[in-house]
Formats: sequence, C-alpha cells, structure tokens
Amino acid sequence: MSGLDLSPERESLMNTRSFSPCTSSWRAGSCLFALMLAVLSLPVPASSQGSAGSAASQAAQQYVRVKRGANMHKGPDTQPEVLFMLPGGIVLPVVERVGRDGVWIAVRITPEVRKRATRMRWRNEERGYVHLSTVEFVKAES
Repeated sequence: MSGLDLSPERESLMNTRSFSPCTSSWRAGSCLFALMLAVLSLPVPASSQGSAGSAASQAAQQYVRVKRGANMHKGPDTQPEVLFMLPGGIVLPVVERVGRDGVWIAVRITPEVRKRATRMRWRNEERGYVHLSTVEFVKAES
C-alpha cells in the first residue's frame, strides 16, 4: 500500500484532465501582456525624433509672466510650502495647468528664477506652482 490512500472515485478524478476557463483566460492574458511589452520596448524610429518634432514642441511651449509678485508653492494649493517669492515681470515656462478649472499652473524653475527670486526653502525642485490670478500668459520671448 502506498503512503497515499485514495478511494477509487478520487483516483479517477486525479487521472482525468479537466478544462478550466480560468486557465485558458490566464494564458491569453499573459500572451497579450507579453505582446504589449514587446511592442512598447521597440525603439522609436529616428524620423519621428527629428528636428520637426522639437520645433513643434518649442512652438507649443507656453509662458506666463508674474503680474506684481507671487509665491511659488511646492504643490498646487496654498498649503504646500512656498519655494520662492517671485518678483513681478519674471517669465516662467509652463509645464501644465492643474487643479480644479486649471487655476494652478505648474512652471519650470529656471536659472533666472533661482537668480532673481527670493528663495524660501533650500530644496532642489525642478517645478513649482503659481496661481492663475498672479500671472498672465505671454508669447515666447526671442
């Protein structure tokens, strides 16, 4: 007698192969995932990375000018800490508009900001947020 005592019904169930829809779905899903991973890992053709693409992105770049003076916050709200006190007239490149109704504008912290604005926190942030009421949209300066 073996160490495992099975009744005849259980032994016949273990010897038969049953179909499980979960197994076939899982295989199809894993194949689809592998295919998507392979497609996403392909290199981008050089023709789509040309100067036309960079010129288009430069043309689409928006800028804002601080009206009188404004605080640049770490997050899109008045509660996050103030990174810089910005002087009036400084021009900032826009990263994106965020918040309800786009009232907060994410801007890139440029070398001009680091030079002209009053630094409130010694952090190496790359972006900050200003409120829409403190800035006006302007064309790119050449």
